[in-house]
Amino acid sequence: MSTEEQLINYLEETLSATERAQVEAQLAQSPALRQELDGLREMYGLIDQLPAPEPSAEMSARFYQLLEQEQRPTIQRRLPGWLWQAAAGVAILLLGFWLGQRSNGTSISDLASTQETIMENQRLMMLQMLEQESASARIKAVGYSHDFQPTDQKVIAALLDILQYDPNLNVRIHTAEALYRFGDHPDVRKAFLRGLSTQDDPEMKIKIIDILIAWKETRAVDELLKLLEQDDLIDEVQSRAEKGLEVLL
Repeated sequence: MSTEEQLINYLEETLSATERAQVEAQLAQSPALRQELDGLREMYGLIDQLPAPEPSAEMSARFYQLLEQEQRPTIQRRLPGWLWQAAAGVAILLLGFWLGQRSNGTSISDLASTQETIMENQRLMMLQMLEQESASARIKAVGYSHDFQPTDQKVIAALLDILQYDPNLNVRIHTAEALYRFGDHPDVRKAFLRGLSTQDDPEMKIKIIDILIAWKETRAVDELLKLLEQDDLIDEVQSRAEKGLEVLL
């Protein structure tokens, strides 16, 4: 059982007395573990804040097809178990609603809006998690961006805000990595080009340069040349900028 699974089971009070005592002993000795537990508590609290979905008045028999697709074992998700429990709760609610409609003789004509409702709830949870004080919670939230389309405007805007303003370096680095798959969006490209001059931390500059190289973003050439003119540029950043020029020129 992983550490995260132990903490989740601890919160859900499913551990034996011996296992619970062991976890509490580890918590007493590890500030990092206590911080992770606090982050999980915050995320659990967000589940209760999710609005109940309102299925469309018209639904269709595609319900069975969609349900079958969701149940296929080849479809893998990156969300942790506790969050998928919340999503499963939404699905059960929708199924109950559908059965009630069937018993009343109402046909189902369109289920597309129910999928969007579920995605909107997941999006809402992710955005709320990005506002948490715990850096580990924000990093987890950034990871959930992989479950959204690379054209999702709300997710992109939230990630760009984190990239620019989050006070934690690790959160910003994880955000930069998450934004790589959103690279076709013009606002994302502009933010990375701007980041070469606005991001002060060397690790962050290196990460941005690497991603711009991967995108083959030739507009980065001018910014890299400006970067190399700085007298206080550390060797690691200088080396990476020179590599970028070799690739992009």
